[in-house]
Order: sequence, then structure tokens, then C-alpha cells
Amino acid sequence: ARAELCKRDLDCEYNNTKRVQVGLNVGAAGPSHAPDRTFELWQGLSMKVSPKLEGEIRAGERGQYTMVVHEILGHIASAEGAVLAIRDLHTRGLLASECVFVPSVAMTMISPTAVLCNQPVDTVIHRVLNRRSIDGRPKINTQHHCRRFPRDALLAAPQPFETINFARLGDADLRREHDLVFTADRDGFLDGVHLHMELHLDSQSVVDTYKGRTTWSTIYFKLSESGVAVQKGARITISCRVDYDSASPRYSVKLLAGDHTGGRHEMVGQVSWEGCGY
Repeated sequence: ARAELCKRDLDCEYNNTKRVQVGLNVGAAGPSHAPDRTFELWQGLSMKVSPKLEGEIRAGERGQYTMVVHEILGHIASAEGAVLAIRDLHTRGLLASECVFVPSVAMTMISPTAVLCNQPVDTVIHRVLNRRSIDGRPKINTQHHCRRFPRDALLAAPQPFETINFARLGDADLRREHDLVFTADRDGFLDGVHLHMELHLDSQSVVDTYKGRTTWSTIYFKLSESGVAVQKGARITISCRVDYDSASPRYSVKLLAGDHTGGRHEMVGQVSWEGCGY
């Protein structure tokens, strides 16, 4: 079987939003001339649409969207405003009851980190990715973009900093706060956090920006100059807060070091940032 995408412009543009009709032809011998199924692709459609387009949506588009494919994803999953944008489709009633989302779920994972021991090549990569760091050393409370962050710098396995299920954003809370408790898997000097994204395209396909090679970076925040000593088995707490009420979400992380019983809570550091954080 062969498949062909046929596209024609519908000659209407609203605020640089171009409406394109796409037909998919499938046949054993080759593509036919008349598409038997079509869908409409709205290039550039966002929450800011013209009154004319809003009128069209109110008149005939409600509940007709059967698939939403997007890549409104930053190095931190929600950083480019995906929650508010997809939630807007839900609240305006544009989605069919069985609408399929690609990706279906996006997660940002977070791990506590130990003080880094950079090799010369690490310093070079750091300078390329983070031009604000002239001397090649991570700065405190600054978002650093990473490639192949050393696994031996992680003090515990990652846990979800945020989980975004795009099919369930209609009534989702736009402010989320929670504490994550980790158990240190080795001795070390706790000094920061590392974040990466897991993108679930469907129930089986996952893109991991830490384990795989992608165009997304992972993120590192150094929160202490020399770190706080923790022993294997010690409890580490990361307090997380995310506000999704704007196209540039706000984030906050507080890192606490504990002992084996969780009775000691020593502040390591905290950081807040907004959106992509550049």
C-alpha cells in the first residue's frame, strides 16, 4: 500500500493563522486523485485568535477535534505554555469525547545531585551551552543546560516534578504543590537538582531526554556552593511548586537534606524561575 498527503490552501488567514486542508489517499496500486478522507490543519493556531475565527469555532467547530498533535514543549515539559494552551481547547468545548493527544503525557523528572567534578571536556560543553558562564563553572541559582549529565552525580533515582496528562486538563488545577522524598543511594555532598523530560507519545513509545539523544537539553540547578554532606540511606526532600496560570509558567524548588530517620531538615538551597528561564 502507498500513502500520499494532499494539501490545499483554503485562502483564509487570520492573524497569521493559515488554514490548510490535508487529504490522505491510500491505495494498493498508488494514490488516487480524490482524497477519501480529509482533516484540517490550522497552522499557528493559539489562544489568541481573531473574532472572525472565534465566530467560526462557536458556529460549527465545537466537539469536532478528534486528534491534537503538538510540540509546545520546552526542556521542562510545561515551560512553553502547553498546559494553558491545551486546557483552552478543553474549556472551549472543541474536543471530541475520545480525542487523541500526541503526546498523551509529558513529565518532568527531578533528581537530587552531588557536587560535580568536571573534566576538561565538561567545561568546554558547559561553555557552549551556557554562554553566561564565562569561567565554565556552574553558577548558583542559575538554570544550566546540559548534555549527558553524569549519572554518578545523581544521588537518587528521579521522581516526577510535574505530570501533564493532556486528555485531563479540562478541570486541572493551575497551581500544584507537592513534596518529594528521596533516599540517597550513596554518600555525597548534596548541592542541587537535575531535571529532564519524559514524553509519552502513546502507551508504548516514550522519549526520554536524559537517556536518549534529542534536541532538548536537561536542566541543572546548583543550589549550594560546597554542598551539604549526606550519607547513604539519608532522606532528601524536594519541595516543588508550579503555577500554570500564564503562558510562561512559574516554578519553585526547595532542597532539604535529612538523616536516615527524616528528623533532620537542613536547607541546602532554593530557586524560582519562569518559563524557559533563559
